[in-house]
Formats: sequence, structure tokens, C-alpha cells
Amino acid sequence: MQEGKTRYTPTAGVPELREAIARRTAADYGFAVQPSQVVVSCGAKHSIYLALAAVVDPGDEVLIPAPYWVSYPDMVKLVDGAPAIVETRPEDRFRLTPEGLARAITPKSRVLLLNSPSNPTGEVYARRELEALADVAVAHDLIVICDDIYEKLVFDGLAFASFAQVSDAARSHAIIINGVSKSAAMTGWRLGYMIAPEPVAKAVNDLQSQMTSHPTSFVQWAAIEALNGPQDHLPRWRAEYQARRDRMAALLNAIEGVRCPTPQGAFYAFADWRGLLERKTGGRRLDSDVAWAEYLLEEAHVAVVPGQPFGAPGFLRFSFATALSTIEAGIRRIAAAAAKTAA
Repeated sequence: MQEGKTRYTPTAGVPELREAIARRTAADYGFAVQPSQVVVSCGAKHSIYLALAAVVDPGDEVLIPAPYWVSYPDMVKLVDGAPAIVETRPEDRFRLTPEGLARAITPKSRVLLLNSPSNPTGEVYARRELEALADVAVAHDLIVICDDIYEKLVFDGLAFASFAQVSDAARSHAIIINGVSKSAAMTGWRLGYMIAPEPVAKAVNDLQSQMTSHPTSFVQWAAIEALNGPQDHLPRWRAEYQARRDRMAALLNAIEGVRCPTPQGAFYAFADWRGLLERKTGGRRLDSDVAWAEYLLEEAHVAVVPGQPFGAPGFLRFSFATALSTIEAGIRRIAAAAAKTAA
């Protein structure tokens, strides 16, 4: 800011930032990216919305595997598309299968929205699973929006893979969404970006020019430092989150009636609360995840997110993006509140 980098910039972002994003993506994903494919926006959610606005015509179906990030269906509706929710199974760790994708496709299907690591489940698609999905998606000429915002946050030595990496054909159908909010802890700075085929990037640039113009100028220069600077904090960062994840999953699984698979990425645990539905306390019937979230807020003073807005009723989402001591204290309160209920 002291250098005066506070004025208008090109709509798609300053050239130095687009070049930094292209270099970082090429290094991480293993294929060449041109700066002309990059459009920088006001957060990854803004990038997803702009991608949908550029490629979805009225009535086009956007396939959204459930559980999903809560904004996806409404974003599709805002561009006059039709959200087509594709159910997945807890037994499959909530991962979309190629058979499930093939069954969901209709003549109106235009886009698949794929998020890995997932918010809310923390699940991470393996490369072989993405290859199988790519066979179906490419055969049906689907555009695949890859929400890769948590790509740096994978655990247990797993290797992150993006749909865009699995083949040249998949890459030609992919729009990659990413940003600096997670990997550089720049959540409030609001800067995301997409890497897209050049015709899509140009259309998004035209759209953004009539909306927000460009993302905040000085934030763009901060993002350059985040992308070009040392990345040696990432292993320590992942190790800390993995320790928090392990503790949270263990404490949640110790609550009678709760089942919490260990998440493979992101910083959320998605606990199966169906074993505690229909419990009662003080004449109050806790017959849904929403009722349980309200009860835990009032009784335990702990905020959790019900699964219903994510398309997964009966589940609760917990975040371990906080101190270990806070996680332990919060889940102790939850366990005590659960113990006060009866079948």
C-alpha cells in the first residue's frame, strides 16, 4: 500500500499475479498453464459463480454430488440453471461413483461440480477414482468445475489429485478453482482464481468487468508474495491439523451412538448423528440434525452445523480449525449434553 498499489488493475488481475498463479499451478499440477487462462476474483466462491455464469444456459443441469458446499445449489439457481443433486452413500464415504454419475446424466446435463478435499465431509478422491469419473464425464461432454480450494490440506501422506490432472481430455473439460484463503490463511482477504480454457476465461473476464471489476488491488500483490514465497510451512501446518483431526475424531467416536469417519483432508469432521435421533430431554424431542444443532448450542454452548443444508440430514459438521484445547473442551461439553438425553 505504501508503494501506491491501490489503484485500478486489469479485470482479470495484475499480470504478475496471473503469472504467479500459472507457475504455481504448473508446478503443483504437472501441466503447463498460460496466464491468459487465469482470472482472479473476489474469493473462490466468486470464481465458482462466474464459471457457472459463463457456461450455464437457462435450464442446463448442474450435477452436484451430495453432501455439497451449501452455496452450490443457490449459485446454480442464480444463473438460471437447474441443480441436479446426485446422492452418494456413507458406505462409499460419500464419494461419487462412475455408475452414480452415469445414472444422473440427462440430455440437459451440462456441468459437474466436484469438490475434493470435500467441505463438509473431508473426503479426498484418489486419482483412480477421478480417472473413472473422467471417462464418464468426457464421454458425455460435461464441463467439470474442480473446487480444489483445500488441495494443500490432505493427511496421512495422501497425494492430492485433481480431475484436471488425470488426462488431456479431462483437462480440456475442466475449470480449476483455487485461492489463497486456505493454504496461506488469507480468508478475509477474499482472493480466489480460476484456470480455464481461454474462451471460458475471456467470457469470465467480460462478466467480471461488469460486476466487481477486479479484486482488491493491494490484496493481489499480497497474493503474489504468498504464491512465490517459501512453502515450507505447509508440512508443519498439515501435521498440526492432522493431530487436531485425530483428536476430534477419537472424541466424537467415544460418544455413544455417534460414528465419525476419519476425514482425509480439509478441516472438517462429518459425524453420523443418526444413532442419536429421536432422543429426548426435558420433554424436548431431538428428531433431526437441526434440532441437535440447536440443542448443542443452547445446552453445551458449542456451535456445529447441521447436515441438512449440505444435503445430508442426520449428520453434523465440526471444524477443527481451532486450538486443540478448544476442540477437547467443546467435545467434552457435547458429550455431557448428549448424556443428558434418553431414548
